[in-house]
Amino acid sequence: MKRLLNIVLILFAATGAGCRNSTRLADEAETTRSVVPDNTEVEKQYDVPDASSDTSKSINEIIASRGNLSTLTSAIETAQLTTMLSGTGVFTMFAPSDSAFNASPVKVRDLERSGPDQSLQKTLAYHLVAGTYTLADIKEGMELTTVHGKKIRFSAKDGRITVNGAEIITPNIHTRNGIVHVIDRVLVP
Repeated sequence: MKRLLNIVLILFAATGAGCRNSTRLADEAETTRSVVPDNTEVEKQYDVPDASSDTSKSINEIIASRGNLSTLTSAIETAQLTTMLSGTGVFTMFAPSDSAFNASPVKVRDLERSGPDQSLQKTLAYHLVAGTYTLADIKEGMELTTVHGKKIRFSAKDGRITVNGAEIITPNIHTRNGIVHVIDRVLVP
């Protein structure tokens, strides 16, 4: 029981669920968004929702329903983040595909052994940003702070959008509590 309470408190603190923290996260996200130069805005065609969008389902439900995200689904369950990704908090998730996990030096099975409050949670938190960002919101050089607390950086070149070098291969999957972008690499904090 004490371990569960500690995990809940960690998740509460990490997600900014407190009033002051959620306001601070929203302010930081808006500040980051407003200081990014407007000279390379992504074309509006990148704002079209993916066909698999379903705003009646949560981020967790959408990820679990996609065949190419089964490794991520397992990692979310093991890290005990299912409740957070099914709740009312609004997030943008950069979701590594199964092939991204297979090619990555980050091995989920190794992270799963470290327990839900260790490396696996930290790695997954690095793939989450508070707030919603469609591809149309992303600009060259834009930086956002992840739930992990570290920044990720975007590049928009030659019609490709990348986050820390990982290409967004399936953008704009709208959910009840945010947006999912499938990426081709695992982000390492």
